[in-house]
Amino acid sequence: MTREERKIDKKESIINSAKTLILENGYQKITVEDITNNINIAKGSFYTYFASKEDLLNGMLEEILKNAENRKEEILSKKYTLEEAILYSVESRFNVDENKIKTMLIILSLTYNFEKLCLRTRKKLISIRDKNIETWLEIIENEFGTEGKEINEEYAILVEEILFSALKKNLYYSEMEEEVGMYTKDIDLVYKRGNTEKIKKEIKFIYRIILNILKGER
Repeated sequence: MTREERKIDKKESIINSAKTLILENGYQKITVEDITNNINIAKGSFYTYFASKEDLLNGMLEEILKNAENRKEEILSKKYTLEEAILYSVESRFNVDENKIKTMLIILSLTYNFEKLCLRTRKKLISIRDKNIETWLEIIENEFGTEGKEINEEYAILVEEILFSALKKNLYYSEMEEEVGMYTKDIDLVYKRGNTEKIKKEIKFIYRIILNILKGER
């Protein structure tokens, strides 16, 4: 392994350590020392890659935002019909792997404590939501044109809220009494939920709801 590869490997280890601890304890409760102790490296090593805990978090959110942009470009580049674009969008958001589950749980954890976050981090979270809305807006405008921009934006916001709520309800809610209104920290549980016949039916249900909303009377 080259020196550059070792640097990248250590940086990824720091990021993964932070993700694990955020999911276990919440962003507000962890320190840089917790992150480095978790992977047995010197605290000074953290500052080789990140100026602060906040800087690390915002780098993680920037990566999530970039992934949302890539998903938008992928959907739009394939020249889908409206029906195909809706189905692909819903299926891709419900698709679960370890990295996507961790990403969503971190977003939910941060959103739950939104008011405690710094302004920069709050803006990043809002940007991620706005990017998803922007994707829906372009899908809508590809089908119906750009006239009525304001009403198209309202539809895009509504559709994203429906999908995001369905994701939370079906994959990420906690069944523990002491965590009512919160989200599970069990990645394996989310993975199991995401690979059931119930979820396949839910995807079709959400698809039909969104399609009916967008193709109904406008």
